[in-house]
Amino acid sequence: TSDFRDNMITSVEQGATDYVVGQSASYYQLSCGGYIHKEDVRVLDGKADIDVTVGGVAFETDGIGETFVLAAEGKPYYISQYNENTVDITFYNTTWQPAQEIGSLPTELFDKVTAEYDSATNTTTLHFETAGGKRLWGYNVEFGDGKILVRAKRTPKLSQNPAKPLEGVTIVVDAGHGGNDPGALGVAGLTGPDERNLNYMNAYAAYLQLRALGATVYMTQTNDERLSYEQRMDIARDTRAD
Repeated sequence: TSDFRDNMITSVEQGATDYVVGQSASYYQLSCGGYIHKEDVRVLDGKADIDVTVGGVAFETDGIGETFVLAAEGKPYYISQYNENTVDITFYNTTWQPAQEIGSLPTELFDKVTAEYDSATNTTTLHFETAGGKRLWGYNVEFGDGKILVRAKRTPKLSQNPAKPLEGVTIVVDAGHGGNDPGALGVAGLTGPDERNLNYMNAYAAYLQLRALGATVYMTQTNDERLSYEQRMDIARDTRAD
């Protein structure tokens, strides 16, 4: 989605929901303030109730990172802001009703975690401040099985094995393009390799070298397929890539 100046606000995940509050010839305006192409959405008939209630919070941790588990049905639209040592995630059409304070969870990656519900806009904002002001390696939001998962990544460490310094690190390599998307043509035009082929060769070379260094490496596609943004991101999410 973008604002009225066509600045990108966020990439919308497939299945995310929001209310339409206005429209133009080509765009819907959403309650979050963004605009989205009409061709990219399906309008629900009748009076749809897409409001989400977070009823509980839990916490999980492992060697890859920490996960804040929010008990909630649905897939609300959200916008996140990532600064040097803070992360703010605002969920739209989402109320906050857990009995446990999210700040009481035993996180090591953050010094402070808060949740603030704004009844005027029906939004819930999660605010994270990193431990010691250090930069967070990464984060993402996932949905499924009555849960919203906010995952925070630990900074990966080099292995003690000098021959395999990337052991324990997971990497996803995406060559882009593929299938019916050849990308740009080279100086040879139709008689030479296109961007799709050159990108894939470079991506595969990186795949082989990273594996030789000990990393666990996945290619998003190996059969010259045209994958959607969501399909590419699903591979990175499912493998919990670093």
